[in-house]
Amino acid sequence: MKYMIKISVLLAFALICNACASDPGFSHRNTDKDIPIEKLAYILNDSLRRPALKNQEIGVLTFANLNNLEEAEPLGRRLQEKLSHALFELGFRIVEIRVGKDIRFRPLVGELNLTRVKELLNDSEFAGLKLLVMGTYIDAGDYIYVNGRIVELETAQVKASGEIKIQKGRYLEKLLDIDDEKAADRSEVYERFPVKSHKTE
Repeated sequence: MKYMIKISVLLAFALICNACASDPGFSHRNTDKDIPIEKLAYILNDSLRRPALKNQEIGVLTFANLNNLEEAEPLGRRLQEKLSHALFELGFRIVEIRVGKDIRFRPLVGELNLTRVKELLNDSEFAGLKLLVMGTYIDAGDYIYVNGRIVELETAQVKASGEIKIQKGRYLEKLLDIDDEKAADRSEVYERFPVKSHKTE
């Protein structure tokens, strides 16, 4: 009897494993740690044509959807956060471009400073920027391809470039999920800043 129970348990386990393997959404790459952004940071660092540029102040932007450069899912913002940290660890002088003018105290929420609202931004943070890190991503079925580049503002020249691919799983699917209705609302709102405002005549 005990032998039959063991056989039944083993069969059930085998069926579960087989179902997981056949599910395209099931993958071991289901956590934030499995986005290999450090690899992209190393590629950008190694391909930098003028290593001295590493000492210039640099801002990291949200990665955009290649099929619609005016839009980004949560994945684009997560790539921005992770790459900022990875480049900082490599010695880049990262500037936080979302710093606000004031600390905002909100009861039951907390003390806040970061913002994307133009009126609240401390735009003096843009004054010393010489370089921007920008990039795109595209959903290609089983993988997401991410391209990043370092661009010199004054000349618009690409000073470093790299690409990685990320195996899709449930975690990545969630980061790619976007509410179409909310996206439509956001598409009408733009806050513009001249990227060459630091240049002097």
